[in-house]
Amino acid sequence: ALDLELSRSGLGELPFAALLAADDSVEQKPHPRPLLLACERAGIAAPGCFYVGDAPHDIVAARAAGMRGGVSAMMSRVPVGASV
Repeated sequence: ALDLELSRSGLGELPFAALLAADDSVEQKPHPRPLLLACERAGIAAPGCFYVGDAPHDIVAARAAGMRGGVSAMMSRVPVGASV
């Protein structure tokens, strides 16, 4: 399902260091575990990451994981296949 969503969004060809879906972690944001798991899989320390989300709980999760973070209001409002 994740591969299909990435393909539909045009992001499937990008070289992501790690990909996670909601079912990869028992805990969900704003718990920091999903972000820490991504760091672990990518081999990157959390303080060296900047997390971009589309909701306030994403920033809560980033801070709890020891990352800096930002919210992009555009991320959840761009239709699939739209040129940005």
